[in-house]
Amino acid sequence: MSNEVNRCVLEPERLDLSARWLTDWRQPEGKGSSITQVLQYPVVHVSKRDAEAFCKWEGKRLATEHEWEVAARGGYEDGELPWAKDMEQSAKHSSHLNSWHGRFPDGEELVDGFMRTSPVDAFPPQNSLGLHDMLGNVWEWTSSTMK
Repeated sequence: MSNEVNRCVLEPERLDLSARWLTDWRQPEGKGSSITQVLQYPVVHVSKRDAEAFCKWEGKRLATEHEWEVAARGGYEDGELPWAKDMEQSAKHSSHLNSWHGRFPDGEELVDGFMRTSPVDAFPPQNSLGLHDMLGNVWEWTSSTMK
């Protein structure tokens, strides 16, 4: 990781947000960064078109929103889920997922221990299917169109 990236991680108020637009999945922290330090992390900066092309290349497809929801719930029908509608309730689940706590974009309180993304296996599986990172960490693409 470059000194500039390290400084921004340690001192987020110094982060130049305009530099974020110079990123892609090969340089997730901007120019000069590399994926070699984040191979256990989710891929970031992927467009829906790129995700669909990768699925096609693999002979697969993106899940629908309904399929994703079923997988994310992992058998939960009732009861408290690891994600919540309000941040106060969500904060008590910081041992289950990586999410932003504080004023965005420069007030992350590190409740879950991570400034940005976290390694995929940083938290225990989130449901009875043994799936990690179905909630928190990064957003996921589905084939469904928002209406």
